[in-house]
Amino acid sequence: MTLHSKKFYEKNGFSLIELLVVVAIIGILAAAGAVAYNGFMGNAKVSASKSNHKIVSNFIMGSLMKCQMGDELILKYSYSVANGKLTYTKNVCNDMSNASKMVSHFVRHFNSPPWCNPHGLKDGSGNCQEAVATAGQGTIGNGKIGETQIISSGNRLIIDTKVKDREVLNNTIQLN
Repeated sequence: MTLHSKKFYEKNGFSLIELLVVVAIIGILAAAGAVAYNGFMGNAKVSASKSNHKIVSNFIMGSLMKCQMGDELILKYSYSVANGKLTYTKNVCNDMSNASKMVSHFVRHFNSPPWCNPHGLKDGSGNCQEAVATAGQGTIGNGKIGETQIISSGNRLIIDTKVKDREVLNNTIQLN
């Protein structure tokens, strides 16, 4: 038997150096992926907040137009988690002259069942923070991040959404 034909050892796996290189590469890719994921999620939350603002504003404008045309406006009033049952208002067009009543009607409508804040905020009970809320005067631009506030001011409704820090959207809708 010659020395050249005999194998002195057989390689049956990876060396420690090869494994460490692979682990280091995976770690670098995971870190880069986490940074990209956080940026993506932040942008998605801002986009969802902007979309919520537009949906609320357009719904309220369309609803008030129904009242101006003489149609009835029936909105959701409450939702029971226990049995999944929705209750509805009577015609709320008669309340068009009272901005704070209209705010109450619309906030109840959007939160029956609860519409969760796109930024994932929780209330004191650990439930999702509602995406649509009512607010008193002087709170324009001071809502929670991701929250769309409906504010009464005289005979106007102000739709105010804090989409992110230092970025707020506002629409004003005149009541008759």
